[in-house]
Amino acid sequence: VTPQMDSQGAGPTLTISMPILNTMENGSGLLGVAGVDIRFKQIAKILPEHEQMYAFIVDNNGITVYHPKLKIPKTEVYSVRRTACYDKRSRSRGGGRIQFGEADERVLRLMGLVDSIPTIDIAELEPDSERFREFRKAMIDRNCSDAPLLDGDREYRCKSVEGTPLTIGFVVFKDRSDTVLRNDVPRPKNPQKALVGHYVPKRGLCRGDLDHVDMTERFKAFLEADKCEMDTRLPYALAAALNQWTESWPDLEENATCATNRLPENFDPLYHIASFVNTFNHITAFYPKCNFESLRPIVDVLELERYPPPTKKLRLFAFNDNDKITITAYKEIFDSIYGRRLAVGGVQWTSQFIDSLFQNATADSSQWAACYEPKRSCHLVLSDGFVVAGRRARQHLSSADALLFDYLFKKSLIRKTYRRDNQAQCTPSRHLYSPNNAPPRPHSISTMLFHLTKLLTTAFWLDFWLLMTSSIKKALAQPVMIGGTCQFSRIKHKELCSLEYPMYEIMLTEKHTFMLNDGVCSR
Repeated sequence: VTPQMDSQGAGPTLTISMPILNTMENGSGLLGVAGVDIRFKQIAKILPEHEQMYAFIVDNNGITVYHPKLKIPKTEVYSVRRTACYDKRSRSRGGGRIQFGEADERVLRLMGLVDSIPTIDIAELEPDSERFREFRKAMIDRNCSDAPLLDGDREYRCKSVEGTPLTIGFVVFKDRSDTVLRNDVPRPKNPQKALVGHYVPKRGLCRGDLDHVDMTERFKAFLEADKCEMDTRLPYALAAALNQWTESWPDLEENATCATNRLPENFDPLYHIASFVNTFNHITAFYPKCNFESLRPIVDVLELERYPPPTKKLRLFAFNDNDKITITAYKEIFDSIYGRRLAVGGVQWTSQFIDSLFQNATADSSQWAACYEPKRSCHLVLSDGFVVAGRRARQHLSSADALLFDYLFKKSLIRKTYRRDNQAQCTPSRHLYSPNNAPPRPHSISTMLFHLTKLLTTAFWLDFWLLMTSSIKKALAQPVMIGGTCQFSRIKHKELCSLEYPMYEIMLTEKHTFMLNDGVCSR
């Protein structure tokens, strides 16, 4: 059983094969191999996936064969399945790391550097718990029973596929309900706003039938699709509401680009990055269109928690994406009867916005004069522990005031959890492995040749080449059309990796006064 990207453009495909053996006496052992290819699209249509249940497929090693959360490359870009082996025949491939880029995927495909469907354990895609580890072992051992395994609000069931090493796992949510509309909703018109973009993740609409379309074009394809494998009444209603939000933004002015076009009144272009609305059926509208790369990780974080308890509070959190820190404020819209979150509306700012707002409001106020004294400081801290205003703003409290952070943590006033992304994208690191590090005998011609060869094959020349080519931006760039203007963007090579994010939550609900002593002074 091998998941792979089909080289004929069929997209992600599962190949199931078995040998044909000669059972006749004195005959050869192997006559051939018979197999069948099954597209992921067909698997998605057969397996359930909705608000109350979804399913996945694993092999007898616990490796994920199919999962709704499994990230796969674009259909147009393909290669062989990633393995744990290193190809040392080529010095450039000595590290064994498989890289892919955002702008040069076709070139990387020809070079054989593009990853295919990643090899990932099911334990890395599902929430870790003792019950799920027990469920994983049952799937590997093909020991599925009729009784479900209960794990909080989840139920686990499985079914082995006879004659194959595959097992289908089912996850059922006991406390979730399905949201539907009874009345028919007409198909909304496709909005015509050049600076407003729409983002739909894979499998967000039509059960994956639109996955071959670019993520920022799937909303348009959804509104124009003749057939969709889902109930379109509620998505059409939410899309119509999004269109009203879309029309409220300004048009692209003459001789302007997405980056230079004016913002509505009271919007400061120095701090504003993007505004967005995210619906529960995975449609996100955002403005301006050119800042999508900064907004996308924010939307992906919001998609992780799709069933929060109803609240009317304004939420703020800081997000660090490759050392670029942004502040996001959002408010949630809930169904008044069932308490289901229908949409999220928010805005993304630069990290300097709240600090500038705080200084303008307090610098000339006598009530806040103590914050500006030489030996005093005030911290305006978000619930996640990020300092957004004050003398030590734009950093986490653990860095801004480690003594205070340690005190709050020991007093259980700060709660720490973790979130892990096992399908993250990281900047690749280069590793070159020498087949033999032992030098020959000293003071010989072979010694000189050894050192010369070692110098020519080290990463020095790779670093030198990168340094020279980085100075020629157009050589490392491809044109991108933004607002009718051709612009160049740097290629960003990425590789699959696992990232773990510490999550802090300040539990303070009332005023606290305490004394801190670091051994030198007290405060």
